Amino acid sequence: MSARHDSYRGLRETYEEESRHPIEAGTVREIASHPVVSVAQTTPILNVIETMTARGFRRIVVVSPGNMVFRGLVSDIDILRYLGGEGMVLIRKKYKGNLMSALNSPVNRIMRRGIKPLKESTPIDKALEIMMKTKRGGYPIVDSENYVTGIVTLRDVITKLSYNLPDVTINEFMSTDVLTIPSTRTFKHAIESMLKYGFRRLPVVEEERPIGVISSRGIIKFIGGKKIFKISNGWLLSGFLSIPVTEAMHSDYIIATPESNLINVVEDMKRSGWGSVFILGPRERLVGLLTEYDVFKLIYKKISAENE
Repeated sequence: MSARHDSYRGLRETYEEESRHPIEAGTVREIASHPVVSVAQTTPILNVIETMTARGFRRIVVVSPGNMVFRGLVSDIDILRYLGGEGMVLIRKKYKGNLMSALNSPVNRIMRRGIKPLKESTPIDKALEIMMKTKRGGYPIVDSENYVTGIVTLRDVITKLSYNLPDVTINEFMSTDVLTIPSTRTFKHAIESMLKYGFRRLPVVEEERPIGVISSRGIIKFIGGKKIFKISNGWLLSGFLSIPVTEAMHSDYIIATPESNLINVVEDMKRSGWGSVFILGPRERLVGLLTEYDVFKLIYKKISAENE
C-alpha cells in the first residue's frame, strides 16, 4: 500500500502564537510571501519550469527585464495548457512536435497579462474577497509604482489565517464530487481532465482505491527534474503525452475519514505542504477530498462574517 499520513490518528495541536496575534484587520502585505522569485518576459519556458521545480512553486511573477515592474503571471496550468491544450497545435505546426524547441520559447508566449495585482495597502478581507470572486489561487502584490513586492496564495492564507477554525468534522466541508484517473492513463488524459474540469490534482485509482495523486505541479516537476530525458521519445510532444501518469504520481499523501476533526486535518496540511487530503470511506474507497480551496472558502466565510 502507498505511504500515507493518517490525519485522524494524530493528536490535536494548537498554534498558540497564531491564536494570540490575529491579523485579519491588517493589509495583504502582512500575509503575503516575501521576497518574490520572478522571471523576465524573455526567459525561456524551460527555465521557468526549472525554477518552479527547484523552489516548489506553482506560479511565478513575470516582470520587465532589469526591474520588478509587474507584467504578468505564469502558472503550472498555463504551461499545461501550452503542452496539452490549445498550445498543441502551435507546437505541432511551428516546432514540428519538438517539445524542447517549444519549451525554449520565451515565457511571454504563455503568461497571463490581464491579472490586476493587489496593492500593498489592500485590506486582507478585500484581498480574500477578490480571490474568492475570481477563483484565482494567487495574486502578486505591488507598491505604488507597480513594483512587485510579494505574492499571496491560498497557502499563505491558510498558514496565516487558519486559527480559530470550528471544532467540527470535515464531512461538512469536504468536496464529494471527486474526479479520479485510472493508473493506466497517460499525461494526455490527465492534462485534458485538469484543463476541462479546472482541477490541479487527480487521485490515481486502481479498483476504486487511491494509490497516489497526479498533479499539475507533479507533471511540471517531471520536466524540470529532467526525468523526461529518461523516457524514450520524451523530448517529442507525442512521446511526452503518452507517458503513464504513474511516472509522475506521488504515492505519499494524507488520508482522513469524514469524521476526522477539521482542525487536525488542516494542521496536517500545513505541516506536510500537501494541498489536498483523501477522505476514505468503507473498504478504503475514496468518498471525498478536502482541498486548499475548501479551507480557503471556510476562512473567507469566517472573516466575512466577523466584519459584518
